[in-house]
Amino acid sequence: MSDMKIDKASHPYERRIGKHPALGASYDNTSPILGDPYAVIVDEWNKDKVIAAVRQDLLQRSEFGLKKYGQPLSDRTDIDLPGWLKHMYEELLDAANYAKCMMLFGVGYFRKVRQQQTYAHGTAGFGEEYATPHNRAIRFLEEVSEAMQAIGLSEAQVHEVVAYVFKREPGSIALEIGQCGMTLGMMAESLGIDAEHEESEEAIRFLARSIESMQARLKEKLAGGMPVDRDR
Repeated sequence: MSDMKIDKASHPYERRIGKHPALGASYDNTSPILGDPYAVIVDEWNKDKVIAAVRQDLLQRSEFGLKKYGQPLSDRTDIDLPGWLKHMYEELLDAANYAKCMMLFGVGYFRKVRQQQTYAHGTAGFGEEYATPHNRAIRFLEEVSEAMQAIGLSEAQVHEVVAYVFKREPGSIALEIGQCGMTLGMMAESLGIDAEHEESEEAIRFLARSIESMQARLKEKLAGGMPVDRDR
């Protein structure tokens, strides 16, 4: 979730007043950024983003329930007290399972899943020729170079580092990948950037891309002179 604050003075608002169909309470939609008909007002979003997000989730669940059952939760008469307790117990069991999964496998498990998903999607979109370790390395080098350019390093400084590295013996690729990840995290921390969040957001954007758009982008890059290793 972004730490960006929304500037009421500069952001265009669509103001709508009405009643929540389930609660009968008035709502004031002043923040289309949140994308929900019963979005919280901007002041609350800036004050406590977590509470604001939970409030929005509750309202969205209410809307979902209305569409599915045709009545608000308070009017349900088809379930008795033991039935409600059974529903709650089953939901708590699910929550316990989700918590145990995270305790057993941690962030690394979810990163592994994301790694597999993005690799599979990239292979489908760009083709197996560009999924080889050497071509993935070239693509990684391109992204690293763009990051160095964005942070303000000169081309001469980048070449100087490359020349320094290639004077030494090659290291272990697994060890080097681990050090890449750790060093990237340290650089992100020095910049006040959440690396995990940015990677997750980029994965979401990437996985949403169509195969056709990926193929078109590849053709564009190849036409622009992107290096490719065709021998391995």
